[in-house]
Amino acid sequence: MWYIYIMKLLTLVYVFCLFYVFIPGNLFKLPVKTSKMNHVLLHALLFSAVLSVSYPYVESIQLYEPMTNSDDPTLQPAPESKSSPPINSMSSSTPPPPPSM
Repeated sequence: MWYIYIMKLLTLVYVFCLFYVFIPGNLFKLPVKTSKMNHVLLHALLFSAVLSVSYPYVESIQLYEPMTNSDDPTLQPAPESKSSPPINSMSSSTPPPPPSM
């Protein structure tokens, strides 16, 4: 489950880098001659547009690949049984075990 934290960290770094890029006058200046507030609003609009378009792509990046070994039988999933015996809840006071995955 450690890879989930790496994915969240990657998304966080991406958003912060994108925010840094869209700070008015930091990396680029817009050639529009308007007030300072209009520049800030325009950069905010560009930031939100780029973020909303690219966010699903950043979230779908996978930095890991599950390891499987076909030679090792302990790593193989257990075969599912075709029919399971009926569980009589009146005969036992303990709950049935959870299904294996």
